[in-house]
Amino acid sequence: MRAVFGFLLLLLTALPLAAQEDDRGALVRFLEDRLSSAGREIRIEGFEGALSSRATLKELTIADEDGVWLTVRGAVLDWSRAALLRGEVKVDELSADEILLPRLPRGEGASVEQSEATPFALPDLPVSIDIGRVKTGRLVLGEALIGQEAELALDGSLSLAGGAGRADIEARRSDAEGDFAIRAAYANDSQTLSLDISLTEGAGGIVSSLAGLPGAPPLALTVEGDGPLSDFAADLALATEGEPRVKGRLTIFAPEDAPEDRAFAATLSGDLGPLVAESLRPFFGDTSELAVEGTRGADSRLQISRLEVGTGALQLGGTLALAPSGLPEKVDLSGRISGPVVLPVSGGETRLDGATLRARFDAATGEAWQAEIALDGLTSGPLTLAHADLTGTGTIRPEAPALEADLVFRATGLDHADPALARALGALAEGRVQLVWQAGTPLRLSDLQVAAGDARLTARGTLGAVADGLPFDGEIGAALGDLSRFGALAGRALGGAAKADLSGHYRLLDGIFDLSLAAETTDLKTGTPRLDPLLAGAGLVQLSAARGPEGTVLKALHVETPGLRLDGQGDLSSAAGGLILTGQVPDLALVDPKLTGPGKLDTAFGWEAGGRLRLDRFEATAAGAEIAAEGALTPGDPTLPAEGKVTLSAPKLSVFSGLAGRRLSGSLDATLSGQGAVKGDFDATLSAEGQGLAIGLAQIDRLIGGKTTIAAEGARKAGALSVGRLDIATPRLTVKAEDRAGDGTLDLAARLSDLALLVEGFPGPVALRGKARPDGANWRLTLDATGPSGTTAAIAGTLARDASSADLGLKGRAPLSLANPFIEPRSLDGVASYDLTLKGPLGLSSLSGRATTAGARLSAPTLGAALTDIGGRVDLAGGRARLDLSGRLGGGQVAVTGPITLSGAFPAELAIRLSRARLLDPTLYESIVDGTVTVTGPLTGGARIAGRLDIGRTEITVPSTGLGGGGELPEIDHRGTPAAVQATLRRAGLVATEGGGGGGRPYPLDLTVNAPSQVFVRGRGIDAELGGRLRLGGSTADVVASGQFELIRGRLDILAQRFTLDEGQVSLTGSFDPRLYFVAATQSGDVTARIVVEGPASAPEIKFSSEPELPQEEVVSRILFGRGLDTLSPLQAAELASAVATLMGKGGQGILGSLRGATGLDDLDVNSTEEGGTELSAGKYLSDKIYSQVTVNQKGQSEINLNLDVSPYVTLKGHAGAEGDTGIGIFYERDY
Repeated sequence: MRAVFGFLLLLLTALPLAAQEDDRGALVRFLEDRLSSAGREIRIEGFEGALSSRATLKELTIADEDGVWLTVRGAVLDWSRAALLRGEVKVDELSADEILLPRLPRGEGASVEQSEATPFALPDLPVSIDIGRVKTGRLVLGEALIGQEAELALDGSLSLAGGAGRADIEARRSDAEGDFAIRAAYANDSQTLSLDISLTEGAGGIVSSLAGLPGAPPLALTVEGDGPLSDFAADLALATEGEPRVKGRLTIFAPEDAPEDRAFAATLSGDLGPLVAESLRPFFGDTSELAVEGTRGADSRLQISRLEVGTGALQLGGTLALAPSGLPEKVDLSGRISGPVVLPVSGGETRLDGATLRARFDAATGEAWQAEIALDGLTSGPLTLAHADLTGTGTIRPEAPALEADLVFRATGLDHADPALARALGALAEGRVQLVWQAGTPLRLSDLQVAAGDARLTARGTLGAVADGLPFDGEIGAALGDLSRFGALAGRALGGAAKADLSGHYRLLDGIFDLSLAAETTDLKTGTPRLDPLLAGAGLVQLSAARGPEGTVLKALHVETPGLRLDGQGDLSSAAGGLILTGQVPDLALVDPKLTGPGKLDTAFGWEAGGRLRLDRFEATAAGAEIAAEGALTPGDPTLPAEGKVTLSAPKLSVFSGLAGRRLSGSLDATLSGQGAVKGDFDATLSAEGQGLAIGLAQIDRLIGGKTTIAAEGARKAGALSVGRLDIATPRLTVKAEDRAGDGTLDLAARLSDLALLVEGFPGPVALRGKARPDGANWRLTLDATGPSGTTAAIAGTLARDASSADLGLKGRAPLSLANPFIEPRSLDGVASYDLTLKGPLGLSSLSGRATTAGARLSAPTLGAALTDIGGRVDLAGGRARLDLSGRLGGGQVAVTGPITLSGAFPAELAIRLSRARLLDPTLYESIVDGTVTVTGPLTGGARIAGRLDIGRTEITVPSTGLGGGGELPEIDHRGTPAAVQATLRRAGLVATEGGGGGGRPYPLDLTVNAPSQVFVRGRGIDAELGGRLRLGGSTADVVASGQFELIRGRLDILAQRFTLDEGQVSLTGSFDPRLYFVAATQSGDVTARIVVEGPASAPEIKFSSEPELPQEEVVSRILFGRGLDTLSPLQAAELASAVATLMGKGGQGILGSLRGATGLDDLDVNSTEEGGTELSAGKYLSDKIYSQVTVNQKGQSEINLNLDVSPYVTLKGHAGAEGDTGIGIFYERDY
């Protein structure tokens, strides 16, 4: 009704406007503006009849931040304007076709207005209201409002006038079974009350659902009563599912001996079990009863002669008499709860093992009163309490109203399921309070003490009357001896101790206060690493504040510890506000060990209603650097107009090196200023000057040393950023951008004096010139760049202003050696030409076009190989690069083809083809290789390397140096190495670099190496041919080799002794240094001697063994001379030393080895015949499968042998001699 009355008054105020405009004219705008407020928007459509007694509106909506919460359509207000002038609200009809109320409005959040307090006052209601009819055909209540959506029709009338009131309302659900009716009337003069309430609804109804009745059963409720209050009776009946559950009766009558008094009696009984949850039924039992009898005297004295409450677990009974003052004259109450039972209280489940209550007072026998309450075994959710006692004693004077109370409580066995809360609560809590009150004076709280563990709470003061806003004047104190008890509860590593005293005035009903706080802390810890060191030691906090109708005032704030001092003051109201804060930190190392020196802060804020939020002053110093700022922001404007200026002066950046995590040096002065709107257009300027700047990044430091200046002007207009001017200058780099024409087109120019500052080995200047013209949301670029070694680049197209995408063409030439810093120790030489398009997001996936090169060279010093005459192209499209490159490797060809995806881990499908490629290590091996290797998968790690390599003629040389000669070169310590020499050493793999070892995924291997023959091993007396097949599996991190090259033929020469090799194998174990294993055996007398050559080809070991076992030197003597060491002549001893020299790698390859190499033969040897003569044999492969050998003895007789390898297991052998003898044989050979 208050809303209706307010609307009518507002409508009367606005009547003069109604004649000015119709529809959404001045009147509608006036009503919307007056009724709307922050967080509430009212919209009125189709308002008519403002000048008549019948006003209508088509639609009214009320919305908050979450949307519309009330909609009224087709509203009619038929009312009497003349009655309103007489102080009456007389409405003949208040109706609406439809009312939608999906939810209640959102509560108001914090606002500046809350800084002001409105004094407490009781509402003043209108004197007379008469509404002839209230009606709506469709009232829709939302689920958020009543738990389910419901649609009702409402019809009724209301009146309140002349000391009489009447209400007649009916509501019926149209979407479910449900009817509600209330007919009530009361007249002051006759004191006649008429009451008729009825409610019926089906299962799942509104009332049963809101009441939480189990199963939400069908429900019927009636309340009926009629008559004067001197003889009134009313009956109540409640049924669910057609079964009576509760019945009750209330009677009021005038006693014959005291007709001005009113006697009353009330009974209520029934089975509440079906109406409550299963867990509560033991508390209520099968029957619950309530009986009350008493008298209310004409002098306001109340006497209850009978009070009885009984349920399954609760028994409460006694008598009570209250004096006209409201204080007891007599109390005799006792009660008990027998458990364990679940109590019918809100919140989580609460269990109780038992409780007792006892209260006694009789003014006729004295002023003393006493009461006791005891609880046992209380469990409420996670909280448990073993036992608690609350006792009260004192005095009561009901006639001269006065009360004194001394309350004491003690709780033991406190515990909580959360260990953090359990530790904070402690196991014992106890306390007491003394209260004193007498008529006409405030309630005095003289001694409140509460203790739990080492936490203490005290209070004393007075509490005034409700009419005065319930003012409290006094002091409240708290002490926490160990804050760590609350750490787990707060989720922080709290610590230390604190005590605080709060004193002053506080009104509970309206929030007006004038308070002072004084607190002391000891080694306070908040769990914040950078704050806690500032709070260590003894701390002091002082605060004084007040809140009233004029606003809130922070009179003073003072915080002081050995590491911090903070002072402040301010005020806030709906009209203006301000805050001043100053602070000092004597040593910033307390905040961060990487800082030193003192820090200071001095800041001031200001605000005015409808005006700007001002930063009047912000001055801070830290570690010698100073920063200052000022500015303003207008929060009431949606675009947030703002202006500001920030200046920085840092004369010594090196002090911030630890904080930055890198070495800084130099000085910097900068100023940034701007004005405009945060959500609109703005302008900004920047000026900065540095001296000797360095930021710990070598490439950048090379550019910014000396004097560095930056000047920039920029703006944002219509949402687009623009640069008016940019000027960066250092001794080595200049960058200029300027909008000379004023149309946003930037003339760009940049120059780097020496590219070698960024890319090693490329001395010479780099220059860039061009234009950047605004083109809608893009920049249209036309740029040309030149650099050393013929580097050129032409860039044309568009680039999004936010750099999110581009449509650019890129053409030019670039030296391939630009990639050398990224692939060292390998290096590239040559030039690449490119013609590319970048269309889409900035990234490799948006590139398309072609890059070509010819005559390039790739050097891999660690592999002892160089790929020359590299040529071909790389085509880019669809986020992939397709390679088609080839080059020469040692006289053969290498080609690389296939795609690489230019994103993620760079998955590839490459094929590497080798044709007669020559692999060479001058001191170790030389080989001709054909085959194809594929690389499939991510190139950053995990790609599978597979394929087949066919090995042609291969020479493996066992070096003749090693253990003898000059020995190994000592490690060389290079000092003062020039940069160019250092780069060469690094590329050659002769200098250790950081980050080596690789942390990427290894590459799986599946390689087959096939060499059926012509794998020759020579040196240190060994001359052997092998053949076979290897399979390399595992990964590059752990090569697993299966198979090996097996001996085909071979011998071992030591001076005049020759031994035929019985066993021979060559295998690979992950490096390019083959592993050898050769065995030759000979018989010398009764001793069988074995010579074993084993180990890497670069440094094999030679071992001697025998049966029976002899020392190695004895075995060598037996092999050479057929006798022991003790029988050798001096000449034979010298021959033995020469043989050892040959075996240890000092004898070279010998004359025969030199002749074999000069003639191109595969085998050349001089042997002794069985008759003691001499013969010469020479052998050579005529093809991969045909081997020919010619033998000539000292008599001139010759013989030719031919071997034909039909398959890996079948060989045809034939021979023909000068004497006419011939032969042919088929040999099958297989290893198991």
